[in-house]
Amino acid sequence: MSLTLLAKAGAPAFALVLIGIAWISWARAIEAIPATLLSLGLALLALVLAVVVAHGFPNMPSLEEPIVLLAVPLIIYAATLVALVRRADISAAKAGACGLAGLVPLYLVGGYVLVNSACSLGRGGC
Repeated sequence: MSLTLLAKAGAPAFALVLIGIAWISWARAIEAIPATLLSLGLALLALVLAVVVAHGFPNMPSLEEPIVLLAVPLIIYAATLVALVRRADISAAKAGACGLAGLVPLYLVGGYVLVNSACSLGRGGC
């Protein structure tokens, strides 16, 4: 297990969470863009955690199914975004636009996080 690669995999997630929290605390209000950034960061952290849990329990092959690795970050992303939007009373159109726009980086950065976290645990052809 390479902690350097695991830290490299989690770096984008931590960066997004810190940017989202800093933006929210600086503006003293939750807006659509920082809510999206915070949701993205938490979803990527959930993806790293899902890979670590799947590696930690090798006797449970259902944890390694691709649908689980796709569903965990999407559920966390949607739940966090909905909770932040409802708390801040952001319009549905603005939240929906930011939420849909956030799916592209979630897909792209999520692939990077998935590959690096899996490689850090010594699995696959890395």
